[in-house]
Amino acid sequence: MRWLVVAASLVCGCSFDRRGVTNTSVADATVDATVDATVDATVDAMVDANPCPAGYAPIAGGEPKSQYRFIENGARWIDAEKDCEDDGLAHLAILDDDGERNAVGAIAKGQPWLGVSDRVAEGTFMKVTTGLATYLPWLGGEPNDQFGEDCVELKDGGFNDEDCDAANTYVCECDGLAANPLSYTPP
Repeated sequence: MRWLVVAASLVCGCSFDRRGVTNTSVADATVDATVDATVDATVDAMVDANPCPAGYAPIAGGEPKSQYRFIENGARWIDAEKDCEDDGLAHLAILDDDGERNAVGAIAKGQPWLGVSDRVAEGTFMKVTTGLATYLPWLGGEPNDQFGEDCVELKDGGFNDEDCDAANTYVCECDGLAANPLSYTPP
């Protein structure tokens, strides 16, 4: 217990007695910044310690910590997602901004599947990792859910909803985030 108190004193600049903290000489914001920096460094080290498998490479304009793999053979959306997940901490690409969308679009062939769908709840587009998709640059008139389209593809530089059983090319993204099947598996 004594070493824990000494370590805490060094981190936060606090003094302790048997009742707990008695004097805080460093602002809470400084402690928060130290903790945030430590967490960021730990996450960076974990990503660096788990490099992407062979076949993945960074692309100019892509996310700085991401590497991508492009597959030109057509596959259904769920099969494409499974193929990406089989690589470890990879999933269908989730495009987060115009720069990444343009970079992937410039290199990908066809109309590649992306890691976004509304398979769980119609009209609620989720990322395959987890959470709502917030970057959705839809083509005009999309999403239209024509004939039950629940999966997202990159088409003509924008997003389009498409039948998940179509055989599309796809892009896998290795970014250290695991897919969460609950975000794309219908109940």
